[in-house]
Amino acid sequence: MTTSYKPQKNVVVERQNHTIVEMVRNMLKDAKLHLAFNAKVVRTTIYLLNRAPTKALKGITPKQVWSRVKSSISHIQVFGCMTYMHIPKEQRTKLEDMSLRCILLKYTSD
Repeated sequence: MTTSYKPQKNVVVERQNHTIVEMVRNMLKDAKLHLAFNAKVVRTTIYLLNRAPTKALKGITPKQVWSRVKSSISHIQVFGCMTYMHIPKEQRTKLEDMSLRCILLKYTSD
């Protein structure tokens, strides 16, 4: 039993929070992004941690335990890498670019 809304009293939760903060800090620094992107990076960090096997779950991912379906990680790309977003033909003229250059910040939920 732990005190409600006091993660510092729960060692496991405190360690997980520390891990998330460290990952966010490192991902922002590695991608050379401004701190304004921290919310998106936190979501990406949690997305990745939910798809990584853990020792506590004997090598199974948290997402797999929750959904009982083995998730694929084939779509995972390097965080902060350059990517392109398609612009639908209804939103552009014939001679305009068909894509917009972007930086990968997060993944969409399954």
